[in-house]
Amino acid sequence: MSTYLITGANRGIGLALFKQVAAKSENTVIVTVRDETKAEQIKKLGYNNVHVIVIDMVDSPEAFKAAFKNLPELAPNGFDVVIHNAGVSSKVTLGKLVDHEFSEFQRVWEVNFLGAVKFFRSIIPTLDLHTKPVKALAISSLAGTISQMIFAGNSYGASKAALNYLIKELSLERKERGDIFVPINPGVVETDMTADMTAEIKEAYGFITAEECAAKLWELADKLTLEDSGKFLSYDGSELAY
Repeated sequence: MSTYLITGANRGIGLALFKQVAAKSENTVIVTVRDETKAEQIKKLGYNNVHVIVIDMVDSPEAFKAAFKNLPELAPNGFDVVIHNAGVSSKVTLGKLVDHEFSEFQRVWEVNFLGAVKFFRSIIPTLDLHTKPVKALAISSLAGTISQMIFAGNSYGASKAALNYLIKELSLERKERGDIFVPINPGVVETDMTADMTAEIKEAYGFITAEECAAKLWELADKLTLEDSGKFLSYDGSELAY
C-alpha cells in the first residue's frame, strides 16, 4: 500500500497520474483541484480511495494552510510520492517579450511559481511528522532550462526556471532527511495547454499522450534514488541541464 499526493488532478497529466495509482484500491490517493466543480468531477469517477482537496494555486498562504490541515489524518503513514503538477501555460508563449502582456507574467508567475512555494510550505510540516523519506516530483518543462534555451518561453519559461530553482533548493535542504526532490520535464504532451503549439514544434519534439506521460513518470518515480535528488530530469530518465 502506498500513499500519493498529486496537485492539479482534474485534467491532462494530473488526471492520468491519479487514475493510474487510484486504480489499485490498496493505495491512498490525495488530489487537489482548484474549485468545487472540479472536485465533483473527480468524485463522480467513483474511487473510494481518493480524497479531494480544493485549493487554487492563486489562493492565499492562509487558505493553503487551512486546506492541508487534515493531511496528517489523511496520510497517517506519510507519503511515498508527491507530484506537484498544477500549472498554467501563457497565452502567447512563443511571442516576443514586448508582445507579452505584463498581466500574463503576473498570472503565470502566481500559479506556476508562487503556487508551488505555497504548496510545499504547506505540506512540509506533514512530511516532517514521519521518518519515511518522500519522493517529490515537480512538473516543470524544457522551456525552463536557461543554459540550453532554444526558444523564448516568456512568462511560462521564466516560471518553470524559477520552479526548478525552488526544487533544487529543497533537494539540498531535505537531502539529509533522505527526501528526493526533482523537477521533471514531462515531454510535449497532448493536453489543452499544448493545443496552440505550432506544427513545427510538434514535429520537432513529438507528442505523447497524457496517459503515456503518466506511465513514464510513475516508472521514473519508482526508480529514483537519493543520488538523483536535485537533478533536472526528463520523463524518460535522462538528465537535462538547468
